[in-house]
Amino acid sequence: MKMHWLPYSTSVILALLTLAITLSTIEHYYQTAHNSTTTIALNSNDEPAVKEKTIYLTFDDGPSIHTPKLLEILDRYNVKATFFVVGNNGSYSIIKDAYSRGHSIGLHTYSHKYKQIYASKEAYLADLEAIQDVVFKATGHKSYIIRFPGGSSNSISTPIKKGIMTELANMVTAKGYQYFDWNVDSNDGLGKLTRKEIANNVIAGIKKHNSSIVLQHDIWLESVYAVEDIIKWGLANGYSFAPLTMNSFAAHHTISN
Repeated sequence: MKMHWLPYSTSVILALLTLAITLSTIEHYYQTAHNSTTTIALNSNDEPAVKEKTIYLTFDDGPSIHTPKLLEILDRYNVKATFFVVGNNGSYSIIKDAYSRGHSIGLHTYSHKYKQIYASKEAYLADLEAIQDVVFKATGHKSYIIRFPGGSSNSISTPIKKGIMTELANMVTAKGYQYFDWNVDSNDGLGKLTRKEIANNVIAGIKKHNSSIVLQHDIWLESVYAVEDIIKWGLANGYSFAPLTMNSFAAHHTISN
């Protein structure tokens, strides 16, 4: 009997690609959690002495299939956020959509591969410029706001190249970029926390600051849903929300490498 094989439908292909990206992301965060520590120590004079209470929601490692839902939630409350995007997932239309809605698009390197980007200044810059090109093609805007994978205080870069983070911080600043760390961590990196746990982590952190740069990841659905709880709490307690710009509070960590 002759067998006839039908081609996969578009939805099946998309599902397989999404699964592959998700598995890769989980492996990446598992390795990160077991091989690095982040010191959330801010430079003593870094946080502005302002009375206004401002929350900067920031999302790393996207866009993902969950980002459109996040954009929906942000629109519902007229809140603008910042997306530090990577380029190896191909979701460029979502970057364009986020930018058109008034959100800031930052650079988080193209590959997010630690051993590759932290091998040398030249390797990092090539990867950074690759994602800058992606963002420019999607938005028509050349972004100069960046976030180092792992943050500027990461220790995973130490065995790759000693002193690389100090070199990179100086280099990007000299080239006109502004890098942003965070002073509120949702701890959603491994994708294991519930919506309530993530929201509680963020709210507890926000209470400690007038200006809060919140670290989340829009690759996790629970973290996306937690955003609505965070926004509701912030608005009810006198906070405003804003996207990051070149002149925003940067929450620079103390660099350990």
